[in-house]
Amino acid sequence: MRLVLLGVTGGGKSTLGNTILRKKRFLSRTSKTSKCTIESVEMKCESAAENVNGIEVKVVDTTGFNDLFRAKDEIKEVATSIKLLAPGPHVFLIVLNPTRFYSTDRRFLKDIEALLGTEVLYKYAMVVFTRKMEIDFDMDWQSIHEFVRARCCDEVQQFISKCNNRVIAVENLCSKVAKDAESERVLNFVGDLIQNNNNSYYKCA
Repeated sequence: MRLVLLGVTGGGKSTLGNTILRKKRFLSRTSKTSKCTIESVEMKCESAAENVNGIEVKVVDTTGFNDLFRAKDEIKEVATSIKLLAPGPHVFLIVLNPTRFYSTDRRFLKDIEALLGTEVLYKYAMVVFTRKMEIDFDMDWQSIHEFVRARCCDEVQQFISKCNNRVIAVENLCSKVAKDAESERVLNFVGDLIQNNNNSYYKCA
């Protein structure tokens, strides 16, 4: 199972990678205080792999997109992530913070759509909201889709629609037992998509 994490700086992307792998393999880009020992390429993309419940899971954590990150940087990051996950990633996880949507987030979604294309989004991408507890405490939502319709801006709703309405909310800041349960939820969701795609993966054109 080969996964790429894409998102803006501070969105919880690296922490999500740790939750999925059930080990601290990635350091937050906003709080690095020591030299990273994880496999890296040009100090940007980082990859890590773990056996999770008998499944070999490999994750690439890309550099968080920000206002200084230009289109050529984004192309380079995605290209590097694909190389690290040869022969190609099964799923792109688009990581968003449900409690904020700034100009950086808006540009990020537009650039990712332009870079990957609508066909790739529809087949291989899904949106992952971090900070699930904040969604739960906001109101007693019956489903994540109800939250999206009620609280997310048009840009996010349209992007999720282009991902064939695949969206899941995850809490990274919780106990080890709860975090392992979150990992299982995400991997089951990802596994269903891979199965629906007949185990196909993204190949760079």
